[in-house]
Amino acid sequence: MNPDGNDVIQTHHTRVNLDEIILAALEKAGQDVHCLTPEDLALID
Repeated sequence: MNPDGNDVIQTHHTRVNLDEIILAALEKAGQDVHCLTPEDLALID
């Protein structure tokens, strides 16, 4: 059975440690994770 779009989104956003994964990706991209702006977060939104 293929999950519908809502299931895929819910699964993605309820992953364990999603915040840590996002912060690590931002650091790898050269962002200062202690001083993020909305523009910085737009990279991953």
